[in-house]
Amino acid sequence: MFVAPGAETEPLPLVGSPWHDERWVTIPREHWHLILDFADHLDAEKTEKLRSFSYAADGNSSDHIRASPEELESSLQFLDA
Repeated sequence: MFVAPGAETEPLPLVGSPWHDERWVTIPREHWHLILDFADHLDAEKTEKLRSFSYAADGNSSDHIRASPEELESSLQFLDA
């Protein structure tokens, strides 16, 4: 599950989808694993960073992933490529 950037009240510029509700986007686990498996062939190091964003760290009771803006930007550029 990801929260799309932007104002909370601003709708996503997408046609209705069972994968999103307002700014909350859920990618089915099987689809995400396929994306990661493919990405691993392109750049294993960047894919490992994406994997680390997929699950909260052990002992993280809030279940949030924390990353710097630079880490997020790098991952977004990799996904966009």
